[in-house]
Amino acid sequence: MGDDGRLKPAWGGPAVSGRLTHPRLMTAELIRVQEWELSRNQAILRANIHFGPEPFVAAFDTFYADEVEIRNSDNPPVKGKPANRQMLATFLLPIHVVVEAGVATLHSFEMEESWIEPDGSCISNWRADITGPADSGRRTLRWMTKRVWRGGQVVYEEHRERQDLRLEPARQPE
Repeated sequence: MGDDGRLKPAWGGPAVSGRLTHPRLMTAELIRVQEWELSRNQAILRANIHFGPEPFVAAFDTFYADEVEIRNSDNPPVKGKPANRQMLATFLLPIHVVVEAGVATLHSFEMEESWIEPDGSCISNWRADITGPADSGRRTLRWMTKRVWRGGQVVYEEHRERQDLRLEPARQPE
């Protein structure tokens, strides 16, 4: 356990393989939560937006409870699997279109770190590095996700934008 009381998985690469830093300190329930979280994150990281939003929606269908509640920043939560599935597909489809058409470039999409809080909630920090469309330049977007699991499914998720947004000037053609 770290100085701050969080249980931190030590990830080998972008959350595609993992082991617990201190497994002897984990309860059986927290070990199950860690396994569920690892499986969910692997599915998200294996998905490729170039091929459309379907792999992301399939992961959502697999790992999220029917009564899931998802909150984006300070917006009211969206409740229920159908409403959240629609919100996810609506968010991802335009991203797929601009990436597939070559209007924007996704340079990287990764999970920077992940840990389990003492209360059993999972926190992960994500990053996407993109360019475009047009002259909008290269951007690194960072966000934090808090997730609560029950019985092998996510029942609550919250996304918060991280304030360390980095903008680079648009690159000129060579």
